[in-house]
Amino acid sequence: MAYALEYLERVQDDLDQLDPSVARRIVAKMRWFAAQRDPFRYASRLTKPAIGDFRFRIGDYRVIAYADQRRKRFVVAAVG
Repeated sequence: MAYALEYLERVQDDLDQLDPSVARRIVAKMRWFAAQRDPFRYASRLTKPAIGDFRFRIGDYRVIAYADQRRKRFVVAAVG
């Protein structure tokens, strides 16, 4: 079952600062992760989850996300 994917408002600002092709690649990869049965197997758990639970690596960029596995969704909190 696929996970629902949500973005915090500030993520749009993060994506706007990137080259448009890189931003599209990040969004496409996050959609791919969300479509997987267990998207968190592609992520690293953060040891100090001040801004998120997991870190996804997409090329030279990192995506920080909160997980809600019970409700089958994750929220992207930051891209950098």
